[in-house]
Amino acid sequence: AVGALGGRFVCGWLCPFGYVQELLYNLRTKKWQLPRAAEYVKFLVLGLTVGLPFVWRSAVGIAEPYYCKYICPAGTLEAGIPLVFRRPELRELVGPVFLLKLGILAVVIVVATIIWRPFCRMLCPLGAFYGLFNRVSIWRLQVDQSRCITCKVCTRRCPAGLVPYEDPNSSACVRCLDCTKACPTGALMFGRGVSDNISQEK
Repeated sequence: AVGALGGRFVCGWLCPFGYVQELLYNLRTKKWQLPRAAEYVKFLVLGLTVGLPFVWRSAVGIAEPYYCKYICPAGTLEAGIPLVFRRPELRELVGPVFLLKLGILAVVIVVATIIWRPFCRMLCPLGAFYGLFNRVSIWRLQVDQSRCITCKVCTRRCPAGLVPYEDPNSSACVRCLDCTKACPTGALMFGRGVSDNISQEK
């Protein structure tokens, strides 16, 4: 339902781990641009997250949430670490799996200082799922071609390195709306509509 309403809007405005990554990216470090091909890794992660429990089950036929158990750095930061810190009895249960997740979290934190939202763009299966709705959601980005002057200001402003005036609803877009704020002619807008290209409706 959330995806049908606004696609990855929840990623850009409600995800606490996304906000943590943005804070880290604001640190003064040398910045790198993520290769466009790397954006598709999240769909592989989504496929494995959804498909693996169907084929990899315990002896009694129960599937585990493997992604949450072995990978998810957001869960480690927002739930795992606080729980272990607050409940002494859980500290005795800390083992290799938790240490593995701490390592993954550490890598994501370091990478987030040089690449904008690396977890959201490569490893988050929920973000990948929401991204599938970007082109068909009720609220989405639209381009008024009669106003667009292809100045590429939106592209330079986009932290994900996208080209909003050509592909306003890419699955990689988290709806940060920086492009709409930067557009000098107001050609880009986020709202309810039936077409990505407004001029096609005229």
